[in-house]
Amino acid sequence: MTDRLIPTTSKSKISSALAYPVGAQSISQALASVPQFEQLELVFTDNRYKVADSLGNLPILAGRYIKHNLGLSASHSMDESGSYGPKWEIQIYTVPKQHSTTIRKAVTEQGFGLLSDWLCEKRSNFWLTKSHEILLWYSMADDRVVSIASDL
Repeated sequence: MTDRLIPTTSKSKISSALAYPVGAQSISQALASVPQFEQLELVFTDNRYKVADSLGNLPILAGRYIKHNLGLSASHSMDESGSYGPKWEIQIYTVPKQHSTTIRKAVTEQGFGLLSDWLCEKRSNFWLTKSHEILLWYSMADDRVVSIASDL
């Protein structure tokens, strides 16, 4: 068990009908051994932009590597301060409160392993030149976590 917590940079207020499926402590414990642990940030957000698909699959977590490509108008001082990245973050999306216990169990048993594996992959210098994401969905029909990796 780790005493270190991944810092939370943002946490949206949510309605009483919603819940976050996991918290900072459980995420920090699950990801304590990943190489980016000290660089990770947590963002708890409602999922108004990422909604259940037609099969009822719910977005629950996203692991992100964010690297903004600088244009000609980019601020040199902001670049030097790290404002353009790179950064590693975990986004936690809200789920319907009535499903939060079931989803928490699935994330703990399956999702954290998928996220940890993605974070621990060896990366080429080319991969690190742009942003990437792994999105974890909870399949209501199969009671399992599925992942989709993509470029941002």
